[in-house]
Amino acid sequence: MHALDGVDLSIEEGTIRGLIGPNGSGKTTFINLVSGLLPATSGQIYFQGSHILGLPAKDITKLGIARTFQMARVMERMTCLENVMAGRYCRTKTDLLGTYFRPPFTRSKQERDMRGRSHELLEFVGLASFADRPASDLVWVQRQLLQIARALAAEPKLLLLDEPTAGMGESESLAVQNIIQQVRDSGVTILLVSHDVKLVNRIADFVTVINFGEKIADGRRRTSRRIPQLSKPTWGLIMSDTSGAGTVLSVADLWVSYGHIQALRGVSIEVHEGEFVVLLGSNGAGKSTLLNAILGVQPAQRGRVEYLGRDITREKTERLVAAGISMVPEGRGILAGMTVMENLQLGAYHVRRNATAHINNVLERFPLLMERRGQNAGTLSGGQQQLLAIARALVSSPRLLLVDEPSIGLAPLVINQILETLAELKQNKQTILLSEQNARKALQYADRGYVLHLGTNAVEGTCAELSCDPDVQRAYLGGTEAGVEDETAEGRPEGGDAQ
Repeated sequence: MHALDGVDLSIEEGTIRGLIGPNGSGKTTFINLVSGLLPATSGQIYFQGSHILGLPAKDITKLGIARTFQMARVMERMTCLENVMAGRYCRTKTDLLGTYFRPPFTRSKQERDMRGRSHELLEFVGLASFADRPASDLVWVQRQLLQIARALAAEPKLLLLDEPTAGMGESESLAVQNIIQQVRDSGVTILLVSHDVKLVNRIADFVTVINFGEKIADGRRRTSRRIPQLSKPTWGLIMSDTSGAGTVLSVADLWVSYGHIQALRGVSIEVHEGEFVVLLGSNGAGKSTLLNAILGVQPAQRGRVEYLGRDITREKTERLVAAGISMVPEGRGILAGMTVMENLQLGAYHVRRNATAHINNVLERFPLLMERRGQNAGTLSGGQQQLLAIARALVSSPRLLLVDEPSIGLAPLVINQILETLAELKQNKQTILLSEQNARKALQYADRGYVLHLGTNAVEGTCAELSCDPDVQRAYLGGTEAGVEDETAEGRPEGGDAQ
């Protein structure tokens, strides 16, 4: 497989070059090559006249190239300040651990400057108030900002930004745009990889378009609007923008019971196009009942469910699936005696005419499942089975993806992998409604959340607001009684990880 095939690209000093293209086109691979994380089979890479292809990543960083990652990588057990200091270490002759643990009166001027500059960068990206908090407390958007600050701490001459606005709303994206422009104005050259073509068109000086690993267009940004070699569906995906997008799902005053037990009491929620919304609450709060009612599995007593503006309260489940709603059920619901491929074929029932193409698209997203497509699903690890359940739901190309308690029975590391998978789907404009007990983890990846308590709406807000809400912290983030600590039963291992 050729991830990149003969791509040539140059970046003029002090400019921003946008690098765009559909998923799998090779954009992140290109950044990985430049930053030294991947070897190239042929070709050359020059930075300020020096050949850097094959150099270790740490040496490339010292030369003046820093990067961010599409899936924000932060050191969760370290504070935000320590994360930024780690990025600055390549510019000092000081031992990083010594800098942190030595008492203030024994620190050298260089060490004090290192901490001072790190504080300045946190203020620059709007995270000054989080300096002494662990990075694990940050929600998705804040993690993206933290890794930008960490990259800037290395004093780069060339900054590689891989999807820096992924998962952000319009106002947040504009704030990051302002940061990028200020960095460029300070003299730093920038390579910007982004699905947000509007962002690229606003700030890039030049744009390169790649597809299937090949460069197909190159020039000033205005030329990126007409790319004949890209198919319309693919380019439409890149051009999609959820700012001001309509409502995909609206639930109003929904009541559901199981016999004499009232499970939902007037619950109301909304999910907008391209959003990642999480339902939080302890066992019995009504999260799974709500998802089942949306999909027509559990009938509602009263209230209204609308999907794309149409009342679906009394619709049959099979018609809703055909209309674009897919669900990853609690417990995964895979057919253990069938192969991975056969499970995916069942997910393609409503797209039978193009089943092979839909399945191949999903397998490209999940290479592990591609490798194991002939393996019985029951022999996969718990994390791999959860990936299969998500993949099966995606085969029908749903407009709305419902995911019910995906972390149950999985180790903490695997939970991270599953939630990162959902975050990647959100980056590609997939609308997601997630039911999850592990509030601490879910709030790091989603956009907004609703807290249910005994079948009623308790609290709602952005994930940043919920993370700071004292009641939410006390009930769902601070103790095992709510069942959401990272090391509770939700996070116990079951047969390895998802990779």
